[in-house]
Amino acid sequence: MIRIPNSAVIFALLLLSYAVLVHTALSCTSAVDCTNEVISNQSKYVSCVDGSCVCDLCFTADVTGMCTIANCYSYNYFTDECTNTAPRWLAALIMSILIGGTGAANFYISRYKIAISQLMLFCIILTLPCIICCVYCCTGCDCGDVCRVCGLVINLILAILLLVVNLCLASWWIADLVIFSLNDRKDGNGCSLVM
Repeated sequence: MIRIPNSAVIFALLLLSYAVLVHTALSCTSAVDCTNEVISNQSKYVSCVDGSCVCDLCFTADVTGMCTIANCYSYNYFTDECTNTAPRWLAALIMSILIGGTGAANFYISRYKIAISQLMLFCIILTLPCIICCVYCCTGCDCGDVCRVCGLVINLILAILLLVVNLCLASWWIADLVIFSLNDRKDGNGCSLVM
């Protein structure tokens, strides 16, 4: 026969009683039970549904039952209007299609780390042909065979680098198109894009 220590039983009962306390803190019989303090007519943003506190669309309930404005919404207290502040999906998709290589769609949805990385790749693509052209022009003069061979090797390396960067940016652009068309990327605040 296995004997369970009394301390383990007491600990388990304490955990269960805490779980019950947390559950009953959000239970209610009317909307007034859902708020500890009725601040600026807070009770009009919450209702009691099936014994649980439920907040209106713009609000979310915290552990005390108070309704606070949800992350992706703004609320006008004077007109009682709720507005989703997340960026528009269609605008992000169009930006991704037309100027996706510049990171504009990711700047629009406040995903700055991704956007800056895309913009840096785009700038490399713009500057590498200029560098290749300058190296070619500088080595095109009559400075000897060694200078000319060295310039051709540098041009070859830069051309390969340009090809690799172009392939990276093109694959990134295609991946962004798929992600934005499926509306599978959240904005910088963690909100889903508005369809």
